[in-house]
Amino acid sequence: MAPVPQFPFYAAILIEYGAHQIEYFLDEDNNWALNINELERALSESKDRCVPRGIVIINPGNPTGQVLSCENIEDIIRFGKKIY
Repeated sequence: MAPVPQFPFYAAILIEYGAHQIEYFLDEDNNWALNINELERALSESKDRCVPRGIVIINPGNPTGQVLSCENIEDIIRFGKKIY
């Protein structure tokens, strides 16, 4: 799983290794925050195509510059534990 927007390095690496990118969109209206509901949406939509093996978290964001809050980081960790 990789965020949009992002520096294209991550997408290029996935393509190089033949992996499928599951895109999740950062919330522009909320200072580019990572919304757990968006992670769940992206995961749900990808279930028929692939099994996620990782989540790319960019902190601080590039190119957005956003910094995730401690609470947001804890939510992401809980999300990861829930799906694996």
